Amino acid sequence: MISKNDLILDAVSIFKNKFKNEPDIISMAPGRINIIGEHTDYNFGLAIPSAINRWICIALSKQKDSSIKIYNNNYKTSLEFSLSDINNNNSSWMNLVYRTFSFFKEKYNLDCGFNIVINSNIPIGCGLSSSTAFTIALINAISKSLSVTLKKSEQIN
Repeated sequence: MISKNDLILDAVSIFKNKFKNEPDIISMAPGRINIIGEHTDYNFGLAIPSAINRWICIALSKQKDSSIKIYNNNYKTSLEFSLSDINNNNSSWMNLVYRTFSFFKEKYNLDCGFNIVINSNIPIGCGLSSSTAFTIALINAISKSLSVTLKKSEQIN
């Protein structure tokens, strides 16, 4: 298994290779397991989640234009779009990206672009909350780059 530090070093190396500069921000979030309460947390039942030693790492830098350029190392795919052309019609990890940027555009008048690399050692589709970890890491990276503190009541719907 790749260590947390190696995951970060790999993300930075990929970022430098793809975007020819250093990332401004590194954001990470762990995968998790539910000790008890699988699928009860969003139904207002009891749950005991626990973080695991697997992470999603986001390397990010802010850009002057409004283009969002993302490379997902786990899928070996790229995504590029403009803030003026956010498309929520995709059912993959890309939809999480679109919804996150739609939120920041609507709530915080986001008008700048980003270069982003996603790197993870959380197995995808194994029930270890890789989507949640990805969304949290992305929100934290964007928030930090914009110097925005989100309120607990704010949600991405």
